[in-house]
Amino acid sequence: MPKNEVRRAGRRHPLRESAGQAKQTGVAKAKAVAPGVTARIGQTPKTRFRGNPDVFGRLVEDHDRHRALFAMIEASDGVSRDRRALFKELTLEVKAHAAAEEQALWSSVLRDPQTTEDARHAIAEHKKLDDLFKDLAARDMASRRWLVRLAEAKDEYLHHIREEEQEQFVAAEGRLRPTDLRYMRQVFNRRKRAEKAVQDSIKKKDSKANTTAVVTTLLIGWPFWGNVDHGDANNQLQEIRTDLRFVTRAQKANKCS
Repeated sequence: MPKNEVRRAGRRHPLRESAGQAKQTGVAKAKAVAPGVTARIGQTPKTRFRGNPDVFGRLVEDHDRHRALFAMIEASDGVSRDRRALFKELTLEVKAHAAAEEQALWSSVLRDPQTTEDARHAIAEHKKLDDLFKDLAARDMASRRWLVRLAEAKDEYLHHIREEEQEQFVAAEGRLRPTDLRYMRQVFNRRKRAEKAVQDSIKKKDSKANTTAVVTTLLIGWPFWGNVDHGDANNQLQEIRTDLRFVTRAQKANKCS
């Protein structure tokens, strides 16, 4: 049994962590994606939920993980493998987190007239964030404008999670029983794993389709290259193979997290 769990009535329940330990847990998960990149998230807004053994503690742990991923992307270089891997992980994480949060928490909170508006507000901001990440994915990661858009997305995300931690979670906690909150943590974990698996599968299919298209273009174009150095073509094919191996390693790392 993991050290941070205790067994009660045949079930495992997480123990409360200190705020510092809980924050380090989130940061460590981000660091696992690119161990050589610095992860400095600095001071974070005060919240009484960090380290809680319920759904709110689990959500805040993810928030710290995402804060670290943003910081690491900013600390990475251009279109380096680290930056690509970190952005891919952040996109996958935020999307899966938002979907699981909506199913585990906001679906119940939405039914309570006292907290309906909080739930609607949180869900609307999830959609806005999703659009921002899609815009970033469509841009050149090496451009200065990409970093500007990343900063805008970061500001939007930090504002969103600050509202959740200091306002919306507080309101929801007052309408839910402790047993409900512990159960919601289990639901969130299950749903997030499922959401990440779905998103990862979609990205694998997209990656495979894109690679097939590139290789097909190279092969079809080969007889017509004439004055193109075949050594350059071989180098391009080798880069594709290297990228594919890197993606495979990153996917395995995601499964372990």
